[in-house]
Amino acid sequence: MRGGLARRPASGKGLNEHPLVDTHLHMWDVDRSPYDWLRKIPALDHTHRVSDGLPELERLGVTAAVLIQSDDTDSDTDVMLAAARDHQIVRGLWVTRRFTTSIGPQPDWP
Repeated sequence: MRGGLARRPASGKGLNEHPLVDTHLHMWDVDRSPYDWLRKIPALDHTHRVSDGLPELERLGVTAAVLIQSDDTDSDTDVMLAAARDHQIVRGLWVTRRFTTSIGPQPDWP
């Protein structure tokens, strides 16, 4: 390990050949939700999509991720639902707002 980052094989398995899950992944779309807190952090004040992080997640061998709410708004919940629909790696959502829609059945989800 160099620079504080452990390298994982791209095989989709972590230590002991178990799936590697990112249990705390944030993403946001500044065009779809206000994210007022971002205005105080200019380096982060732009859209970060799941697709932006996919190359690094894949390189580390991450096979599943849980998205964590970045803004306490219905619009952010909609952003998260869209990401779950669009990216198989998203296997869970932690939201603070009520679901008003469903992402529908996911045939390969356990």
